[in-house]
Amino acid sequence: MDAGAHLLHSAATHVSVLLLMSRVQEEEMETSTPEGKVQPLGRRERNKIKIKERLYAAALELFAERGYEQTSVDEIAERADVARGTFFNHFQRKEDLISTWGERRRERLVAVMADALPSGSAPPTACAAVSRSWAVSTRKNTSGPPRCSPPG
Repeated sequence: MDAGAHLLHSAATHVSVLLLMSRVQEEEMETSTPEGKVQPLGRRERNKIKIKERLYAAALELFAERGYEQTSVDEIAERADVARGTFFNHFQRKEDLISTWGERRRERLVAVMADALPSGSAPPTACAAVSRSWAVSTRKNTSGPPRCSPPG
């Protein structure tokens, strides 16, 4: 299994965790008005988010099972239980799913690193925090985190 397939497989294995983390609960779905008031999203907007998440999850599962090239938009739509046209309401092309996956992965990495990195920490401490964050974000620690040497 090549590195790209392994990453997709890893993502699909954790898809339920990702969905729980990324899916916004209905009561938390809010938008701001020009006056700065916060109001909940309407049913239509909540449904759009849910459908997009179903499409995303279905795509990751299929990519892990069959591979990216062997998965069609029709299969993704079928797995997500939506029409083919609905796929294109949320993603312009299949490649956009990979872009979304990469963006979400980067966002998770940044969040984990921000939580682990103490503000104003010395470089060796910061390096150790980044190494721990890397291990957590990749959800595997078979070869160990990246190594850093102290400055000087």
